[in-house]
Amino acid sequence: MSIVITACEQSTWAGDGQATIAAIFEGRPSRSSAPPALPGLWLTRCVRVAADRAGLDLSSDRVMVIASCGLRDLIEDEAGEEVHAAEARFATAVHDALPQIRTAVTITAERAATGGSIALACELLQLGQADAVVVIGCDTPAGAARSTTGGHLPPILGPGGAVVVLTTRAAARSLGRHVLGHVLGVGLSADVPTAFDPAAIASTISVAHLRAGVDPAEVDLVVADSPTTSLDFRHEASGLARVFAENQPGPLVTTIAGALDQTPGGAPLHSVAVALHSLQSGWVPPAAGPPPVTATKINLVLGTPSERTVRIAQVNALGAAGTSAFVVLGSRAR
Repeated sequence: MSIVITACEQSTWAGDGQATIAAIFEGRPSRSSAPPALPGLWLTRCVRVAADRAGLDLSSDRVMVIASCGLRDLIEDEAGEEVHAAEARFATAVHDALPQIRTAVTITAERAATGGSIALACELLQLGQADAVVVIGCDTPAGAARSTTGGHLPPILGPGGAVVVLTTRAAARSLGRHVLGHVLGVGLSADVPTAFDPAAIASTISVAHLRAGVDPAEVDLVVADSPTTSLDFRHEASGLARVFAENQPGPLVTTIAGALDQTPGGAPLHSVAVALHSLQSGWVPPAAGPPPVTATKINLVLGTPSERTVRIAQVNALGAAGTSAFVVLGSRAR
């Protein structure tokens, strides 16, 4: 059963989805506009826009929501500004956008949570447990995840977020929905000691390719997870070099880490948005930030956007706690 993405929307300091993509391609600072009064409003708008674009019929469709969040502090907290927690809860934001939603799940597992959420959404659709799944990626302040009495509080939204809507290709076709891309496969790992080990990264990528039914030579684009100047990027690049060693110069590689504020929960979906844009436009943005300090054996896009026909794109999401997710997207089903 083929799973497709029928809508994608973002909210960041740069603006909405179109403004965010433009900022990434142009290398503009992410904080080019003032934030809304409440951070929860960003996600509410995201969910509402994505649901409208996907044509969700909440009166008849079985729609589930999976919200994935990171573990960082809110920018509002860092700036010493007051956060209205009650208005910033995931449940409140989702309910404001989709009042009829009955089932919502929240996953907290750093950057890889959103990639894992896409895998979970695919399983739910393939098992016939839902007609559509709304996957959300955003962030929480680390200090607000637990109450003083030891009980758990609902996660609080971070500044911005991203949303994708998934359904089956058959459902999208029968309803005449526009398809942005196909989810060909997802590779997951939860091996804590080897999160940034090149061999482990290469192994999990190979699993993703196997599940997607693609050969490494067919991958046109990789949206990496780590900032180019970090030690993590060196490990990630080494893992990629192992996978594509026999297919030089290999796929184009870019990363948006550094282009947006620190958003570990939302970052993977922002990367998915970039991959979907490249699948449709044939343009790949340059890696954000300065060139790597050490040479890497990957085809890294630097300086200016690169034009290339992208049929298959891979999105990486690595978490320091040992979780990782690699999502393979395609312009058509396999």
